[in-house]
Amino acid sequence: MEDYDVRQLVVGGTERGWRVDTARAAVLIHDLLPYYVDVLPPRVRRVVVEQSQRVVDWARKNGVPVVASAPRPASSIDQRGLGGSLWGLGPSHAEASVSSLGDLGDAVWVGKRS
Repeated sequence: MEDYDVRQLVVGGTERGWRVDTARAAVLIHDLLPYYVDVLPPRVRRVVVEQSQRVVDWARKNGVPVVASAPRPASSIDQRGLGGSLWGLGPSHAEASVSSLGDLGDAVWVGKRS
């Protein structure tokens, strides 16, 4: 994993030739659940969670909606598609409703098919 700090990214700047339109943007937190994140090496897990939290904090400060996704619970391995061979049945309903970022209270949660 390459070391970088999301604060070094230019948000809303023109250095990269584009500008974030906060009125038309959203931040997606995709599968950032303990079920998946806790299998990462401790340093990687810490960096992923810290950097993701910074992005969420920026979004909230700038009025950008936060959307979080998690897989819908599966009752058979066939429902998991390609993810089944990696993660088995995947997280339970309770596990899929907890973010590694802690409280995402104002986030819109989307149950997706894996």
